[in-house]
Amino acid sequence: MDSEFLNNLNLWLSSAQLQEQLIGIKIVFILLGLIFLGVILYLLFKSSFLRTHFLQDWSEFLSYKAYELQTLKHRWKKIRQRLESDSEGDWKLAVIESEELLNETLVLKGGGRPEETLEQKLEKIEDEFLPNRQEVLRTHKIYKDMLADPDYHLTSFEAKKFLNTIEETLINLEVI
Repeated sequence: MDSEFLNNLNLWLSSAQLQEQLIGIKIVFILLGLIFLGVILYLLFKSSFLRTHFLQDWSEFLSYKAYELQTLKHRWKKIRQRLESDSEGDWKLAVIESEELLNETLVLKGGGRPEETLEQKLEKIEDEFLPNRQEVLRTHKIYKDMLADPDYHLTSFEAKKFLNTIEETLINLEVI
C-alpha cells in the first residue's frame, strides 16, 4: 500500500497539469534566487573579504613579504613626494607621516605595542637591525619639538635629513 501511495504521489507531482499550475511559483523563486545571488556577489566584492582572505595571501606568497609591509612601501613613496614640494607645510606633513610610518613599522616588526612610545619601541629592537638608533632618537626630538610648537620653522635640509634617517631605518628593518 505504501508503494502504491508513493507511485500515485510521484505521478501527481510529475503531471503536466500540476507543472502548468506551478510555473508562476517556479519563476518567482528562480527570480528571487537570482536576486539573492546578485546581492551576495555585490556585497562580497564591495566588502574586504576577498582582499583579506584571498588576494593578500597570494600577494604575500608571491612577494615573500607581509601585505602590510607592501602598503607601507607605497606610503613611503607618497611621503617622499611631499618632500619635493616648496611648501614648509608639506615638509612638516612628510615628517609627521614618516614618524607615524616608523611607529607602525616597529609594531609590525615586533618592536612593541601601538600604545608604547617610540623610545620604548626602539629599546626592543636589536642593534644589528637598528644601527642608527641615536640618529632616530635625534630625529624624534625634532618631531616632538615640531608638534609642541606650531610655529616651529623646518628647513628643507632638516626635512631631508629627517626623512633620510627614517629611510635608512626602514631599509635596516627590511621594509623598503
